[in-house]
Amino acid sequence: MQSYLKSIATAGIVAFFLCPNLRGNAQSDPSGLFQRLQIDSSTDDAETQLLRNAKTDPETRTYLALHLPELINKGPKNNARPWVNAVKLAGELKIPEAVPSLIPWIGQGGDPSEPIPLTMSSYLRLEMFPAAKSLAQIGNPSVPAVTKVLDKGSRDEKYFAVYILTQIDSPDAMKALETHLQKESDRRIKDLIESVLSSGSKQQ
Repeated sequence: MQSYLKSIATAGIVAFFLCPNLRGNAQSDPSGLFQRLQIDSSTDDAETQLLRNAKTDPETRTYLALHLPELINKGPKNNARPWVNAVKLAGELKIPEAVPSLIPWIGQGGDPSEPIPLTMSSYLRLEMFPAAKSLAQIGNPSVPAVTKVLDKGSRDEKYFAVYILTQIDSPDAMKALETHLQKESDRRIKDLIESVLSSGSKQQ
């Protein structure tokens, strides 16, 4: 009996290493990785694995589309690094379901333990503002929500909205800027929009 059980165990180990599908399933459980994403000590590794898996596994992408918004909604108050990684995933995977959750954090900075050099280029590319950058990465699905910020947000929020639409740089994004220009009363915002539209391309 022991010999028989040993043979089965050996066969299982061999199959695990010889069959990529079996090995991948064991290492890519989205729920387990998502739990690790929320822990400071494992969040970076989990973010890397989730990003890799979601690009080839529809189940992982669907899971993240369902659960990332709730995690993003919590904000970075107690878990800056996991929150930033969740926001990054939403942007890098272009998950439109995350747009409503990202909008409230449009001007929120990233993880203070990982400072990004402040340059005009990095500022315009939104490198220091993960939610704004992710909205830009998601692209056209972000335009309606960002346009609402441009219409009703504070001056600072409007600046971010212009930068996001500039980075998206789609016909819909440029149309939103053109339309808003006609009704914007803040001279500084108007000047910024006019500069973007006259350049005809992304700010670099």
